[in-house]
Amino acid sequence: MAAVGLGTASSPSAPTVVVRRVPDGGIQPRALLDGRGILHLLYFRGDPAGGDLYYVTSRDLGRTFSAPLRVNSTPASVLATGTMRAGQMALGRNGLVHVAWMVPTKPAVVRYTRAVDGSIEAERTMPTKMGDIDAPAVAADADGFVYVGWHGHAAGAPGKEDTRAVWMRTSHDDGRTFAPEQPVWSRPTGACGCCGLEFYASQAGGLFVLYRAAIESMHRDMYLIESTDHGRHFNGAAVQRWDVNACPMSSMSLAENAAALFAAWETEGQVFAGAVDRARATVPAPFSPPKGPRPRKHPRLAVNRDGDVLMTWADGAGWGKGGELRYAVFGRAGQPIVESSDVAPLPVWSFGAAFAAPDGRFIIVY
Repeated sequence: MAAVGLGTASSPSAPTVVVRRVPDGGIQPRALLDGRGILHLLYFRGDPAGGDLYYVTSRDLGRTFSAPLRVNSTPASVLATGTMRAGQMALGRNGLVHVAWMVPTKPAVVRYTRAVDGSIEAERTMPTKMGDIDAPAVAADADGFVYVGWHGHAAGAPGKEDTRAVWMRTSHDDGRTFAPEQPVWSRPTGACGCCGLEFYASQAGGLFVLYRAAIESMHRDMYLIESTDHGRHFNGAAVQRWDVNACPMSSMSLAENAAALFAAWETEGQVFAGAVDRARATVPAPFSPPKGPRPRKHPRLAVNRDGDVLMTWADGAGWGKGGELRYAVFGRAGQPIVESSDVAPLPVWSFGAAFAAPDGRFIIVY
């Protein structure tokens, strides 16, 4: 199934946007295009309280897909409820595929596996001495480093949001072995207990982490931090403030082309994006589509060869409510090029995923 989104405002140079449905009626897609033009797609199917993750590939930009491979070794053991707990995927050295997800055990855990030579390895549990964890994350780079993350408390620690932290385990050998878990940053920002987490290993070097803080359980600012030494040290700052005495259950994303890295997040029912200042791990000039009548959540990004930025989001989504898929395209400086009307109804707990084709087109999978 494919359709071209219709813009409410456009310019003659607006890139084509193609929208495709996830195969098998799946939800929560993660779409990554590798340097050979192969699309890697991760998606969820089944009961959101305990279903399955599937991995497929496409050599024609999502028109057709390979036979699905179930990622989780134990059937019906992946948690999708809440949207921000969606399975995560990264491409590492030589195109190796890395996946992390939440398991609905008590307490919940994050598990990790790799797709190697057309098969899925046995999964491994990442946290070893943790409690009250949430939000799986994974990143990988061309040097063989792999980072699997989550936020939570060390076992036995007080269970307040302002004492949570982002944690990770690091591999130096393409995910074969991992060092013990450690908090990524010494600054006591807390972590929003039911919000997502994004790890991203940039092509230009640097590991970026985008997350929502919970200082005094009230200051739920969006933070961007960066490590230039493979996760040993991080620096960064808040990129946007938001005071709210509740968890907004939001998620975020990072994407790049050869020239620039962009971040996207939600604040007060609006979605924002902006180019990252890599030297300072900040987003100095955020931009957003015109504010609409419905709350917006779960922004996802793609950047094409010309520097155009596509943002897709869930319009009017909420707990147990899918909302509508929408998107906007911006120039590299944040100027609006095109904004869609409602594109398609989103399934409950889902969102869109986007990537840029080699010819500059954008493709959204939902």
